[in-house]
Amino acid sequence: MCDPEWKITTGAEILIFIHRSHEDFSDLLGRWQHTQVCLDKDYEWLMPPRYKHILSEGINTIYPLFIIFPQTPERIKRGLESAELPFVIPTPGLMLLENMV
Repeated sequence: MCDPEWKITTGAEILIFIHRSHEDFSDLLGRWQHTQVCLDKDYEWLMPPRYKHILSEGINTIYPLFIIFPQTPERIKRGLESAELPFVIPTPGLMLLENMV
């Protein structure tokens, strides 16, 4: 959400990163870091929720959401889990049901 007169962001932003079939874990995280630079933000440290109290840089927060697929290599899933980054794996059966409704 943004105040139209002052152009001040007043809420959280969610950026979605979809895993590309040729990408490795470092490439996927590299896109996230490059996006932060392009948005003209200072370098942002993503802290696991239990350590969030250590680093607090304001009210507004940018959240990444990573989309991976069943055929995505297991090492990428483990890397996201280890880094405590949020990800989802779409279920093909549910997507078909949603398109039929």
